[in-house]
Amino acid sequence: MKNLIYILLLFATIGALAQGEANFWYFGSQGGLNFNNGTATVALGSSINTNEGCASFSNASGNLLFYTDGIKVWNKNHAVMPNGTNLLGNPSSSQSAIIVPHPGNSNLFYIFTVGANEYNSDGVLTRVTDGLNSYTVDMRLNFGLGDVVLNSRIDLSIGQNAQWTEKVTSVKGAECNTFWVISLVNNTFISYKIDETGLINSAIISTVNFYPNDLRGYLKVSPDGKKLASATQSNQGNLLLYSFDDTNGKVSNDGQILISNIQQDGQPYGVEFSPRTSKLYCSTYNYTTQINKLFQFDLENPNIGSSKFLVKAKSGFRGALQLAPNGKIYATVPPDYDHGTQFLDAVNLPDELGINCNYQENAMDLGSGRAMQGLPPFIASILLPVEITDGITTQNLNNTTAKRCLAENYQLTPINISGTSTYKWAFNGLQISTSASLNLNNLAFSDAGIYKLEVENIDACGFRIVYKGEVKLEVYTPPTITRSTNILQCDDNTDGYVAFDLHSLRDAEILNLQSATVFEVVYFKNQADADANTNPIPNLYTNSVPFGTNTLFARIQNIQNPICYETASFTVQVFESPKPPATISNLALCDSNLTGTDTDGIEKFNLKSKETEILNGQSATKFTITYFRDPALTDQIIGNLTSFQNTTANLQPIYVKIVNNSNPTCVVTKSFNLEVFALPVINSTFIFKQCDEDGVVDGFTDFNLNEANAYLTLGATSLFVTYHLSLSEANSGANIVTASPFSNATQSTVFARISNTNGCFRVTPVNLLVSSTSFDESYLKTASACDNDGEIDGFRLFNLAENSNEIMAQFPTGQNLSVSYYQNLSDAQLEENEISQTQSFRNETAFSQTLYVRVESDDNGACFGFGPHLKLVVEPRPDFDLDESIIYCLNLPPFTVSTFNAQGNYTYEWKNENGTVVGNNPFLEIFAAGDYSVIATSAEGCESFSKTIKAIPSVIATISQNDITVVDDSANNSITINTNNLGIGDYEFSFNDPNGTYQEEPYFENVIPGIHTIYVQDKNNCGIAPIEVSVIGYQKFFTPNNDGQNDTWNVLGVSENFYQSATVYIFDRFGKLITKIDLYSDGWNGLLNGQILPSTDYWFSVELVDLKGNIRVKKGHFSLIRR
Repeated sequence: MKNLIYILLLFATIGALAQGEANFWYFGSQGGLNFNNGTATVALGSSINTNEGCASFSNASGNLLFYTDGIKVWNKNHAVMPNGTNLLGNPSSSQSAIIVPHPGNSNLFYIFTVGANEYNSDGVLTRVTDGLNSYTVDMRLNFGLGDVVLNSRIDLSIGQNAQWTEKVTSVKGAECNTFWVISLVNNTFISYKIDETGLINSAIISTVNFYPNDLRGYLKVSPDGKKLASATQSNQGNLLLYSFDDTNGKVSNDGQILISNIQQDGQPYGVEFSPRTSKLYCSTYNYTTQINKLFQFDLENPNIGSSKFLVKAKSGFRGALQLAPNGKIYATVPPDYDHGTQFLDAVNLPDELGINCNYQENAMDLGSGRAMQGLPPFIASILLPVEITDGITTQNLNNTTAKRCLAENYQLTPINISGTSTYKWAFNGLQISTSASLNLNNLAFSDAGIYKLEVENIDACGFRIVYKGEVKLEVYTPPTITRSTNILQCDDNTDGYVAFDLHSLRDAEILNLQSATVFEVVYFKNQADADANTNPIPNLYTNSVPFGTNTLFARIQNIQNPICYETASFTVQVFESPKPPATISNLALCDSNLTGTDTDGIEKFNLKSKETEILNGQSATKFTITYFRDPALTDQIIGNLTSFQNTTANLQPIYVKIVNNSNPTCVVTKSFNLEVFALPVINSTFIFKQCDEDGVVDGFTDFNLNEANAYLTLGATSLFVTYHLSLSEANSGANIVTASPFSNATQSTVFARISNTNGCFRVTPVNLLVSSTSFDESYLKTASACDNDGEIDGFRLFNLAENSNEIMAQFPTGQNLSVSYYQNLSDAQLEENEISQTQSFRNETAFSQTLYVRVESDDNGACFGFGPHLKLVVEPRPDFDLDESIIYCLNLPPFTVSTFNAQGNYTYEWKNENGTVVGNNPFLEIFAAGDYSVIATSAEGCESFSKTIKAIPSVIATISQNDITVVDDSANNSITINTNNLGIGDYEFSFNDPNGTYQEEPYFENVIPGIHTIYVQDKNNCGIAPIEVSVIGYQKFFTPNNDGQNDTWNVLGVSENFYQSATVYIFDRFGKLITKIDLYSDGWNGLLNGQILPSTDYWFSVELVDLKGNIRVKKGHFSLIRR
């Protein structure tokens, strides 16, 4: 297979303006990358340490010039430039800075900075942003290491720095030797032009409808200079896409909102365009879920918003996106604001749609450096690619490996290069061609290697640009296919579908000894998929049409290079397999005298009658059935298959072969039995006798014909008997009469059909003979008993056999009689549902029920009579109510309890818990606590259930001063009652009020001095016990002005009931005794010998002697206040 292939390459450019300017990145915490070798490697030595904004710039050859965080500027030796401090950017600004060269002077560069608002720890704004500013760097200064030109700062904020966003971006202008720098304030985009004369300080203003509600987020312009994307990070943030005119620097008011559902998508932060401006990427962060998301938008889709595709969602903080010289977009996803990440993620193929963009986590290990939230932005147009296409696809193969097949033809041709160009092709380091296209015909293994192209171009602006690209070519052996034989498969479950393991069935045949480690076989449903290597058949293939033929395509391909392949078709056909039932039922006939005798087990069978069952729903036209006498299928039955006579009596196996007419390999063998059933053995005659006891003596009565069954069948319970009015109906099984009841008035002879379980039968007549009898209709036996079970419901168990002797005594002696009992007349007549006498019978009607009694002779079956002759009476059990418990107060008189709600007139017997009878009345006077039980007895002698009342003891409290603990003369006087000696009752306590609120706690606090009464009440109403309590205290002051309030001073809580003596002495502050007072008096009135003493503090000494002789002394002072 030989093909002419054109390879698409993405070339790096060097010269007057090339991707070399973006080859060094410095960012985050000492993070750095070097792209000079075409791939990213770690760049060491960085001095930068910034959370967000940063910028780097190199010369066209990729040599580092300088880098900045927007505040400091470092040279290529990582030292701060002279005057390279205190720039007005901010490490917390999203973009902070971008570097743009002077188009007319290769030694001069501009640093554009955007600041950020600053806040204190409480979130209060302390310093507003300084907006957009520019600085000039002259690389001729400081011995070629560069210097920030003194006083070169230009304020570009047009007086609106306080509202300036953290966004700045740049792109090459449509005019030669021009750049645009674009930023945003409020709803106004500000563009500044840089031409050969330098920065033109004249703002180009573009007003749009959307106001950013936050300063944070990235602004990027597309590499082709036609699109502008703005991300605003906030709870009401959004992602907007605008059109940009690189001829005049204007932004169109055509903003499309691409992200606005912040709760769902997160807050937009980083943005970037793909190299060909076919895709837009945006990173977002959700502060609630702490999830970083990356979205892709297809800019070639007419409805860009609807093309939103979630590329990746992962745990992490917000982060920037940046297009690199190698054509990849790198993403930083730090864990949080203050900590960086060791890795950068990458979108390896950013111009590819959806999942094909090839997102790779941890694509770049930064070593000891850490990426924070920002990555350095560059002039977008220096990352514009130049493409080389294969003429068939737009696949970009620059810095990739092209895998091709032996003997193919190739042509490598660059495209989209305007101007005058020269070309140099090199193979493995040796120049091989100067043509624009490189032809590689009839590829050999020796053609594998590295192909590099260098294109030197002079563009329309007179710039010299060098494009470089390379592709690694690998050459692989193509396979040779061996056409597979068709697959003919018998179905295994009648649904017409089979799951084929194509690899197991045909791989070896198609490979035909070619190595399975070098080549593989893949299967497809059509030729187009096989050629495109898309939609392969999974491991198992199921045919699409039941019992049909499908054409499949096998593709054998080189495992390492699947484009080296061949294809061939084959068919898969499923045939219907016979599916007889798992067990074919026997073909059975009843023995008869049509062939031999009706007991020889030989009959003639129609074998073809089994074919419907054998086919089991399958079509008879698709299959052929043959019959055999032996399991080896050698003795075929040939001849009249509808009248085959068995040669083995009773049971003979027949073997069956079922074959698919279209595919003889689809065959199944089964067997079934020919079976001859024996006829039942019976008694051929029977006279059935019955007594005329239906109340009408007329020679007619009802029979239960089933009573003849045991005689007719000789006791064989497996036989089934039906009765008919004629012999013909009995032979046909038609018109079965009801066996019970059947009256001989209908017909005196019936015909019994006796069948076995196989449906074989014989017929015999049964003659019905009626004998008339009588029974004394006035006789009634009553059996009474008390309701003695666990419920008072009028039901109990009766021993019916106890009544049989008395009943049989109503008939003449000397007979062998049996008595049976029934619940109704019909059962008694038909002898159905007899009540067992070996088990007790529970009446089914409460309190009274009459049963039917049937008495008959055991000698000849003649009936002596039946009727409602046994009445069962259940005497009710006495019932009454009694309280479950009472409280018995030990300190109160005896208590009387009584039954109530009695359901009749009863006698009673009371017992105490020792079993001693203590009363015989409906009531009982109780003299002691305990359990008392009572039983009531009715006039019929029926006893009630025993009921018990519990007399629970309680008693009024017994309390003394020994049970009282008083804490007085304190800041918190309290009274505590010791409950251990109060008694057996359940007590509660009240303070000073017998009718007041009682409490559970035996403790009172904050008690004022004085004499108080504590009331102890039994909750069971056995009484209230009071006790007085003394709480000692004294007044802190008194005011003897005769107003009735605090006119005298005394010690409180003193009483003769608590103290046998109490004396108090009062002194002035010099220790002079003023007076001695009796504490049982009204107290001191502030007079000494009738003279009014002055307001001041006085001292006292108190001596108290309680009733037990204990002495208590207290000293202190109080105030006399006159007012």
